[in-house]
Amino acid sequence: MTQNNLAVALGYQAMAVEGAERARFLGEAVTATRAALEVYTREALPQNWAMTQYNLADALRNQAEIETGSKRIQLLTMALAAKKAALKIITTDFYPEYHAEGMAWIQAIEDEIAQLNAP
Repeated sequence: MTQNNLAVALGYQAMAVEGAERARFLGEAVTATRAALEVYTREALPQNWAMTQYNLADALRNQAEIETGSKRIQLLTMALAAKKAALKIITTDFYPEYHAEGMAWIQAIEDEIAQLNAP
């Protein structure tokens, strides 16, 4: 839980700054979220794991916003995979509002990736 809370705090800090400092905070947020996933395993704590995957997707998306080219596409692709993984647990029966938001988010990211890959 501590790593997950740290990731959220780092994400908020990142939004308050720009440039290299923002990139550093966003990178640390992703690292902290991944550390939380070592504790919140899908097998042991599926709902916590899913919400942490959901947060990881958002952190990766935020990181992608400050990147360009293939790095941006790579981060968006990782974000997409994390959100899709989360939605295997976060169904319409479990947190329907997060499921609906996640589905819309997935569509938006898929559209963005397609646009970035277009000639």
